Parts: sequence; C-alpha cells; structure tokens
Amino acid sequence: MKSVFLIILLGGGGNDRVLKIRLQNDREVARDLDREVELFRFLEKNVSTNKISVPPVLTFGKYRNLQWYLRRYQDGTLAGQMKDDHGFSKKFLDKVFPREFAEAISDYQNCDLKEVRKLRLHYHGNWWYRRDFDFYRKNFLAGFIRSDLNDNFLSKGEVEEIDELLKKSGKLLDREAKYLCHGDLYPNNVLITPEGKIVFLDWGISNFNNPAFDVAFVYLGAWRSKKWREDFLKHYLMRQKNRKNFAEFFRRSLISLTIRFSGHCWRHIKDEKTPEAEKNKLFSVLKNHLKILRTVLRKSGY
Repeated sequence: MKSVFLIILLGGGGNDRVLKIRLQNDREVARDLDREVELFRFLEKNVSTNKISVPPVLTFGKYRNLQWYLRRYQDGTLAGQMKDDHGFSKKFLDKVFPREFAEAISDYQNCDLKEVRKLRLHYHGNWWYRRDFDFYRKNFLAGFIRSDLNDNFLSKGEVEEIDELLKKSGKLLDREAKYLCHGDLYPNNVLITPEGKIVFLDWGISNFNNPAFDVAFVYLGAWRSKKWREDFLKHYLMRQKNRKNFAEFFRRSLISLTIRFSGHCWRHIKDEKTPEAEKNKLFSVLKNHLKILRTVLRKSGY
C-alpha cells in the first residue's frame, strides 16, 4: 500500500509543531482524519485559552515529512514515551503544574453541549466499557490471575465484581456520555510548547464520554508522583459542581483504566525482549495500578 503523508501543523511565529500524520491511503483513515480536522476547527473556535494551545489546521508546509515528526519527539517536548516511561515522565511532572493540566481538560469539557453534539463523534457509553473490559479480561486478566506472579493482587471473584458493576452501570454511563473526551491521553499525545502551553495531540479516537475518563487517564499516567496526581485531581474537582456524581464516574473510569494500564505493564513483562531490570520496574507499577483497582472496588467514590 502506497504511503500518503498528510500533516496537521501548529503554525505561526516559527514554532510549527506536528500534530498528525496520515500514513495509509485508506478510506477509513481518511475519514477519521477529516473528522479530526473538523474537531480541531471546533476547538480553535470554542476552546482556545491561556492553558491549552489549539492549532489552526494546515495540510501543507515546510515540514511536511516524517523526519520533522521524529525530530519533535527527540526534542523532549512530549510528556514522555509510553513504551519507555509507561506514564508521564518525571521531567514533565516537574515542569507542568497540575492545576494548569486540570484546567486545560476542564476547558475543553465545558464547551457548549449543543455545539459539541454537532461533532461526528462516537458515544462511549456502557457498550464501550463492556467491550473494553471483555477484551482485557480475555487478553490480560485471565492469564494474570493464573500466573505465579499474582501474589493475591487480584482474584477471579474481583473480576466478577467488575463484570457485575458494569452490568448495573448501563443507564448511568449511557446518560452521561455527552462530554468531549480526548480518550487517549498517553504521554506521547501531550506536548508542552516553549511558552508552557499544553497541546493535546492525536484526537483520532476522541468521543463523547463521561467527564471522569480523561481525568482518570491523567491520574493514572502520573504514577511517578502521588503528590502531583492528587493536586491535579484536587484542582479539577474545584471546577466541578456535582462532586458526588463525578466520584461515581471517576470510580468506574479508574476501574476501566487500571485494568488497561496493568495490561500494558503485563504485556511488556511477558515479552522476552524486555530486560529483567525493566520487568521489575514494570511489575512495581502494575502492583500500584492493581492496588488502586482493589481500593475503588471496595468503596463508592475514590
């Protein structure tokens, strides 16, 4: 298949930043890219603030090539590399104030809902949480629970509790799947400009979801600093009117994402190419995620 390079750039002032490259000449990829361009235009019109930098959309430019994209990765402006850091890097957490990150997420979530609904986005209600859980139950949880490494970190009974909770959460998750959600806030998708503004990259799987999903994503990604992530959550909650309602969604989002993040660690631990020292570090991270999972299972809210 012939590769097609198409980049969306953040232009102006000589500070171009790559936001997207289309590699496949495929209808589905082209459709998703068009949808993402539409979203960027919406964000530029509705969400541009002092905290989040929203780019104009360009499909041309001096740096219309893969090498520019790779160079931006190497410049250290990203929040980290998921395959190496397995979360936000210490450098990022030291550089970015948790309050600013919380405000950036809150800003795009608080767009006028009537305008947001005009976007061609998928609804990630209960069906999506069920599908995601079923995938990880088959490809991670089943094997991990039987593993010798599972020293009472998670039980089959607790997996069944999660299954039952999701069955009972259908109407709740469907009703609140109305907020703009990035849905993929891995460190590779967060960039900090020289001016200190946050740029969220790759909105390709953005969707309508409950307000807690992106917050839980960042909370878990910041595992290197408990203080940073707790401050981040505190500042986000300051902007929430119904904290009790948010707590229920945060609980369900944490359950979903602790399983996903643990599955990421487990995949690398089982990979023979992963160095032993790296496996030990990853196992410590995995245990931390599962500890959070067990905590939120035992109480409503977190």
